[in-house]
Order: sequence, then structure tokens, then C-alpha cells
Amino acid sequence: MPQNSRSPRQGSPGLKSGKELPSYNVQIIETYAILSLMILTAKIKLITDKPQGDALKRTLETTNKACDFLSRMAWDQKVFARFKLQKIAYAACRQQFPAVTSQIVIRALAKVADAYKLDKKTMRTFKPHGAISYDSRILSWNLASQTVSIWTVDGRLKISFAAGKRQLELLGFDRGEWLQQSRLTRDKKATRE
Repeated sequence: MPQNSRSPRQGSPGLKSGKELPSYNVQIIETYAILSLMILTAKIKLITDKPQGDALKRTLETTNKACDFLSRMAWDQKVFARFKLQKIAYAACRQQFPAVTSQIVIRALAKVADAYKLDKKTMRTFKPHGAISYDSRILSWNLASQTVSIWTVDGRLKISFAAGKRQLELLGFDRGEWLQQSRLTRDKKATRE
């Protein structure tokens, strides 16, 4: 068991007052506290065919139209807080955009509310191909087969992806300890025909 001169600090998270732990436990706790604040980004290339690429593009466009719809409701009623906006706009958005799942509407509500945090003097609009937030209910990784399962307006798709060794390591961390963020972008050179 590794030992050094460091002793656990009193009042550290997860430590009971007066209880001595081996130094390696304290180092893990301290490292976790630091790492839990980091955002790690893994650049992943989705290997799509034409129908999958079109579905992803339509998903972005539809979701951002839903964000514009929600933004108009927030602006008209001067309600910008996420949960208050959800109360007044969720059902209307689900009815207006039946292809959009409930979880996507929740993510769109968060995107609109975040946009209004900066400035409530201007109505927010969203670009058709603007980024949307994916969580574990919308997107999941299968590292063994190097596929991603992602929700689209055409239903759930399984898409192969390419990633380097380091990116696979980043994706493999336990989601309870790491904030996982992945950006899905389309390579313009690869899509030209």
C-alpha cells in the first residue's frame, strides 16, 4: 500500500471527522474533485450513408424549428425560466412537432432558456443546423462494435463511427464521474458528390 506524508483533510467530501484513511484514498478523492469539473471533448467521425446523413440533417432542422417555436412563445409571454417555460410551452411544442420526442423537447426548452440568460431584450432565433444537446436517452455509444445509437426524426438509427484510441478511452469513462460531451459535425469534404 503506497504511503506518503499526506494525511486526509478534515471535512473532505466522504470522510468522517477524525477517521484516518490511507493517503491513496485521499488522492483519489482529491483527483475526483478536480476531474469532475473538467469537460472532455472527444472528436468522433460518424460514418453515414446518404439516408442516415439526411435523417441527421432533418433532425437538426426540425429541432431548431422547435427551438424557434419555443422562443416565440417565451418572447410573447415574457417567460424565460426553463421550468416556467416548460409549463406553458411543452404540450404546444409536442403538438406542433409530433416527430420530436419528449426528451428532445426538454433539451430544446433548456437551449431556449439558456439563450435568454444572456439577454432578454432581443427575441432569440436559432440557425437551422445549430447544435442540439444529446443526452444518454437520445444518444448512446457501443464501444465494442463502434456504433452509436441516436434518435432522429426517422426513428432511432445505429451508425458506425471512427475514433482514435484516446477518443475511445474518453468515451469509456463512467458517466457518473465524467461530464461527457461529444460534438457531431459533418465533414463537408466527405459529403460532396
